[in-house]
Amino acid sequence: MSEFPVGELRGLKGALVPAYRQIANELRRVIEVHKLQPGTKLPSETELVAKFDVARMTAREALRVLKAEGVVRSEQGRGVFVDRELAPKRLQMGETTAPNEGEWRERIHRVLVAGRGEAEATDDGWARSALLLSSGSLVAISVQLEPAPGRRDETTVFVPGELADAHLRAAEALAAARQWIVSARVNRDDPAALLVTRIGLSGSERPVIASISSRSGSWPVTTTETI
Repeated sequence: MSEFPVGELRGLKGALVPAYRQIANELRRVIEVHKLQPGTKLPSETELVAKFDVARMTAREALRVLKAEGVVRSEQGRGVFVDRELAPKRLQMGETTAPNEGEWRERIHRVLVAGRGEAEATDDGWARSALLLSSGSLVAISVQLEPAPGRRDETTVFVPGELADAHLRAAEALAAARQWIVSARVNRDDPAALLVTRIGLSGSERPVIASISSRSGSWPVTTTETI
C-alpha cells in the first residue's frame, strides 16, 4: 500500500452509515490530521479493497465522494491525488455512531410516541440547513433523558411542519431514518459534556429528522480525536 497513513475501520458492513462514506470520511480525516499537501497520492482502488475488505465499487464510490467535494483529483494512468489542503477541526467524530446510539433512538422514540417533550415553532438556522428546509414551518421538541445514574441527555429534535401532530411526525421520521450522520465534540460551555448533533437520512439519503444534544456523564463513543 502507498505511504498514505490510513487507519483501521471496524464494523463497515451492516452499519447505519454506508461503507463507502466511512472510507471517504477516513481518507478525509487523514488529509486533515496530517495536513497532507496537494499532490499527495491516495491509495488506489485495489489498495482500498485490500485494506478494508470491500467491493471495488465501494472503494470507487468513496473516492467519487471526495472528488465531488473537490478534496481530491484523479489523473489518467497515474492515480488519485490530494487536490486541496483541509483545515483540521478542533474535535470531531463525523458520520459515525457510538455503541449507544441505538439505545438513544429507542428512548427518544418512546418519548415522542407518548407525546412528551415541549414542542414549539422555531426558525433555527442549523436545523433548517441540516434538513435542507429553505421554506415552510419547523418545530423543535425539547426532551430530557436520564438513561443512567450520572448521565444526562438534553435533546432538541427538529422536524418540518406545523405544531399539530409534531410529536407523531418526529417519531415516524425517527423510525423511517435508515442512515445517521452523527457528530460529537466537546461542549465549550460544559467541558465535561459532549455536544452531539444527528441527522437522520431516508433510504434516498434525504434528511428527515435532525437533533442536537448536550450529553453529560460517561458516554461510550467510537472515536474522539484531539487535533
